[in-house]
Amino acid sequence: MIIALSALVFLSVVVMTARLRTYDSFVSPPMIFGFATLYYLVGVPLELHLRGWTEVVLQGGQGYVMDDGMKIRVLLVALISYLSFSLAYSATIDKSHKIGEIYPSAFADRRTVWVLLGSFAFLVGILVLRYSSNLIAASDYEANVAQGYENSTYALLLRFAIVVGGAVAFYLLAFGIGISRPIGLVVVALMIGWSVWSNDKDSMLVGALALSGLYVRHSERFKSRLALMLALGGGVVGSAVIVVVYSVNRGGNTRTVGQVTQSSGFFTSTEPSGPMFSLVNTLDKSGSASLDYNYGSSFLTGLFQWVPRSVWPGRPTDLSEQFARDNMNDWRPGQGFGYSLPAEGIQIWSYLGVVVLLAICGYLVGKIRNICFDPGNISTIALRLSVFYSAVMYVVFLSMRGPFSSSVSTSVRYLILFAIVAALCRTSSENSEVFGEKGVRRRAAAKMPVGVGR
Repeated sequence: MIIALSALVFLSVVVMTARLRTYDSFVSPPMIFGFATLYYLVGVPLELHLRGWTEVVLQGGQGYVMDDGMKIRVLLVALISYLSFSLAYSATIDKSHKIGEIYPSAFADRRTVWVLLGSFAFLVGILVLRYSSNLIAASDYEANVAQGYENSTYALLLRFAIVVGGAVAFYLLAFGIGISRPIGLVVVALMIGWSVWSNDKDSMLVGALALSGLYVRHSERFKSRLALMLALGGGVVGSAVIVVVYSVNRGGNTRTVGQVTQSSGFFTSTEPSGPMFSLVNTLDKSGSASLDYNYGSSFLTGLFQWVPRSVWPGRPTDLSEQFARDNMNDWRPGQGFGYSLPAEGIQIWSYLGVVVLLAICGYLVGKIRNICFDPGNISTIALRLSVFYSAVMYVVFLSMRGPFSSSVSTSVRYLILFAIVAALCRTSSENSEVFGEKGVRRRAAAKMPVGVGR
């Protein structure tokens, strides 16, 4: 039953991703959300089942037990979560706007390239000049986590640099020609280098999403469902291996990768095990007097959780921090297990809460997709697609390791950031003529991407 449910979730991701390939390419929110579902919700119960284990021990000594009944319940939540998100997304998107038809009209122009590169360089420059000590200290994992919480300005600028780097790299790889693509690869290399230095996996994730620009550029050539299945399965397992390697090499760990995986496992010893704690804990209390359903109050407060405490002194504590306070010994600011988005759905109103919450998330992402794919403003299509395939996909993946309020707060920050970038990139009517309709006609005729204007 456990293996069958795991396979059903996997096949659901493959089918939905393949079904929407015509509109978004294989790299789509349902694919990224499906990848996150497999990684965060399927990996732990499946590995426990295959190894014959029932207990997961977290750092600090806390842990939880997953018998076969709990594993099945978690996998059912995974299936419900994925189908709710992907079906709502599919029903929301404007299917008249297809990536295969929009991409030929998208083009890179000199002004946007310089604004994106300049924004990235500006953010990196501030970090190097103002926060060099923080960057150096980031090589220690625990110090990196602590200073990210203690210095919110540094943490925010670092996140901004990472997502802008992802957008500029995707832009150059997907729409540029000549030297543009090597520059895009250099930006990706910088992000991966920072990931290795700081043990910050998010930087590597955004870099990988930026590399999808090379795929989107040639997406019509790749239509194999078998290749998709291999990429999904291999990607999930490969990610678990990479995370174990990160875990072994940080914090002075003296054990080898083999020793860690033999004694503690892959998914069960790394990041997915943290958010899973919140889901198992919530499912265990569901239906009993120990769990009071909030009937959507966490969703409503989550819409405004991004407001600073200096403006809203009585702002409620989000579910992730509250869960850490309740379940972590000697809790300190910045510490936590992560939080499973479906756990919030259970908190709202059992399995029906999961359906409603994840459907709302799919609907909202679909609406954002329609804005990014709108062909009405030719001069900004390439920029909007770059933001969609890098920053939006990044937030979609992150959604599975935090409550709804976390995704909203992150989205609001990035919306403000890219609104500023878009304002700087707004071309004059003269540039629109040079790189707009003329460029589109040349590109449509040649079926080739237009490079950076001269």
